[in-house]
Formats: sequence, C-alpha cells, structure tokens
Amino acid sequence: MLPLTNDHYLQAVDVLTKRYGKPQTIINAYMKALWQLEKPTGTLNSLVAFHDNMEGYIRGLNALGKSDDTFGDLLIPIILEKLPANVRKQISRDKGDEAWTLTSLRESIQREIEADRAGETTIDFELDLTDQPPATAAFLTTSKPQHCAFCKKTGHKPTDCKVVTDKTKRLEIVKRDKLCFNCLSGTSSCFRLQIEIQVSGLQAQTPHSNMHRRDTKTPSRNEG
Repeated sequence: MLPLTNDHYLQAVDVLTKRYGKPQTIINAYMKALWQLEKPTGTLNSLVAFHDNMEGYIRGLNALGKSDDTFGDLLIPIILEKLPANVRKQISRDKGDEAWTLTSLRESIQREIEADRAGETTIDFELDLTDQPPATAAFLTTSKPQHCAFCKKTGHKPTDCKVVTDKTKRLEIVKRDKLCFNCLSGTSSCFRLQIEIQVSGLQAQTPHSNMHRRDTKTPSRNEG
C-alpha cells in the first residue's frame, strides 16, 4: 500500500488506471446496464426514473468516446420495447413515418415526460361535494330560491317584497314569527337575544332596514 503523500499521487493514479481504467470493460458494463434497464410501470415517476438511468448510461458511453451513431441502432429497439404501450404509441404518432435515431427517441421520451408533468400540475376546479361539510356542500350546490320572510312566497328577497310593504305590518310579522331583527331568519336564539337585550335595558342592535320607521312627529321641547 502506497503512503498518502504528494510524491506517490501519480503512482496511485497509474495503479488505479491499470486495475480499473479499462474502457472496453466499462463500455460493456454500460451496455449491459442499458439492456437490463427496468421497464417503467406506466406511472410518471417510473418513466422519469427509466429516462434518468438511460441518459446516465448513454452519457457515460459518450464520455468514453462512443457516439450515439456507434451503438444507437442497437439500442433503439431495446428502449422502444421497454416503454409502456401507451407511451410508445404516443411518441410513434408524433414521429410519424420518419425513422428513429437515438437522439430523436431520447428527445421524444423527454417531451412525453414534460407533457405528463404539465397534465399533473393542471388545477382541477371540480370540487367533490362528498368531501365537503354539510353546510359547505349545500352552499356549493344549486342555490335555493329566495324566500320572503313577510309574504312567505319564493322568488324574491324581503327587501323586494311587493305584497307586504307597510313597515308596521312587517314589524308585526317579525315579532309574531319570532324572526331575527337583523337577518330576518327564523333562528329563535337570535330573537331571544334581542328580547334579553331589551329587557336588560341595554341598547338592542339596529333593526333590519326593512322595518325602519321614521317618526314624523317632532318631539316638543316642553314634553318630558
């Protein structure tokens, strides 16, 4: 074993080159690896892994002075046979009748991967209502017809009611049906809250605009 010194560096390189630096052995190993590449299973990740390994081995051969022309014709049918049927069909359709070269095959596989990635990152705006909470699902489905709290008819909002237009009558309906003074909903808790606030002497929330009345009588300064 050579001591780890600067003087022995070149000798160490020479020993390693003689032992492992056999280009033909490395070329054979790369070609065997290409032959034994695991077939993609049809998923994008498996196709990407297949493409990355293939590119690594081919570039290794190029680094050893082997151009695509020297082994491309042998490698093309091997790669095509390993590709999933749908991928092979798609890239062949794009290629048409033109003969394959190793470069064009590599580029076609890369384009197919990019197309699949673009498809996976496309935002799907269709919501699955079965995964939504009941309230959210109800909101996302077709809206219910507007229901008027005053005339009890559908098709218009309380603010657009043409049947019950008198403010006093509207106020009576709200009190009779125990509606919320603010939202006109039938939530009893809202009505009790208003009563509790009024009984306690506190200022109640501003009534709904549909029940506002303007007192036309101006209080006299002598009143009181």
